[in-house]
Amino acid sequence: MLFNQGNYEVGVPRTRTWDNAVGFIKDLCAWAEERDAVLSFETGPFLYRVGQDLVDARRLLDAVGSDRLTFTMDTGHMLLSREGPEMVKEIGDSLIHLHLTDNDGMFDTNEPLGAGGVDLQSYVEAALEAGIEANAARHGLECVAAIEIGTPFGPSIQTPQRMLRLATQYLREEVPILET
Repeated sequence: MLFNQGNYEVGVPRTRTWDNAVGFIKDLCAWAEERDAVLSFETGPFLYRVGQDLVDARRLLDAVGSDRLTFTMDTGHMLLSREGPEMVKEIGDSLIHLHLTDNDGMFDTNEPLGAGGVDLQSYVEAALEAGIEANAARHGLECVAAIEIGTPFGPSIQTPQRMLRLATQYLREEVPILET
């Protein structure tokens, strides 16, 4: 289950919001343990997000301390937070899933893959080197890379089927390490 780890609110001290998020996620992990479920979150390079980058993600994983909590890496968010592929090792032991996205490095627009500045090949290689497949298998899961296109902040997606075809063609040609 992928979830949002929380947002900071105006008027609420950040330390309190952080503590609330950690407490809630610990409770959620206990719920997941009872159901043999796995939880995953991704960072969001937004000033209001609890967990804006990989340093925050590592801190959150350590604070919660549950093997039920894992990480999903969004390649577009990595670019927006200025975290290159070499940073993936910070989160490698918890990484189980990829969101393949692209953007111009300024806005979270989920552009068609290849239209922005994300070096997908390098991020995928870094995830594989960090052990993403073994991490997923440890949880009884298969490693999956999902393609994200479109967002309320970007251009309207008039033809999602065409966009998906273009994305898979791009991946076959430019990121051959993936099995599409």
